[in-house]
Amino acid sequence: MLSKKLIPFISAAVLSGTAFFMPANVKAAAVQQEYINKNRSHQALSPVGLVIHDTDNEGATAQNNRDYFNRVYVAASAHYFVDWNTDIQTIPENEVAWHAGPSANHRYLSLEMCMPYGHDISKFNAMYQNTVELAADICKRHNWNASNIVSHYWCSMTFHETDHEDPIAFLKEYGKSWDMLINDIQKTIDRQPTSIGTQQVSTFNTSVSVLQAELNKQGFGNLIVDNIAGPRTLEACPLLKQGAQGDITKWVQGKLGITVDGVFGTQTKQWVIKFQKDHGLVSDGIIGANTWRALLGL
Repeated sequence: MLSKKLIPFISAAVLSGTAFFMPANVKAAAVQQEYINKNRSHQALSPVGLVIHDTDNEGATAQNNRDYFNRVYVAASAHYFVDWNTDIQTIPENEVAWHAGPSANHRYLSLEMCMPYGHDISKFNAMYQNTVELAADICKRHNWNASNIVSHYWCSMTFHETDHEDPIAFLKEYGKSWDMLINDIQKTIDRQPTSIGTQQVSTFNTSVSVLQAELNKQGFGNLIVDNIAGPRTLEACPLLKQGAQGDITKWVQGKLGITVDGVFGTQTKQWVIKFQKDHGLVSDGIIGANTWRALLGL
């Protein structure tokens, strides 16, 4: 992780998008070679693996990061920066980059995952896809597998030369884990199909009658359970936000097509925000009258 202490915050425009399925043998983004002039070691490297980081710099693109390290000397660098649109290589693979302490630097290539601004799930999914595809491509070119990939956290714990723990918390924020990332990379190396950035399909019954019955049960209305969404049903729908729990939350999760657990947590909030963006609504992650209207198709 390079930017926690080094890179100023750079905002980026929101890019709307939807999650998608991509076969494992399709490259998500072409790599642009834009080698930097500053922050270069010019020391020979025979890499044995790859370290994956996150930039800890919300909104800054791969181009923003590349340009910063080309402009400002900070004794830090990375071989690759990956965002939701682009993969940029800034250091040749046969040259040491400065990213995780001397021991790791002289053993590993480095890949920095760029962080979307405002917890943008669509951008995260696209960046994650690009990271998986690039990491798999690097491994195949060097005759490695995913066991040759480590985190900056692993480097800190192993070599004790840095104190960074990325990208563990960054992945967790979006419902991913290090093991999931490594598994996706290995599947891609093996040319096994993998769904990346897709919602989990729910079999929860999201008929209007189920919602009406639950609204009555919880005392939000005295509705006729007729499976017809109308003004009275909309009026009975309560304000829902992060922290809510129960069967009404389950109905919303089922409608969004995500895991149904009845807990309005961080991930549910992010899918609500995506739904709101897709429908031209205020994207605050809170389900009020306008969001309910869209969920009910009114």
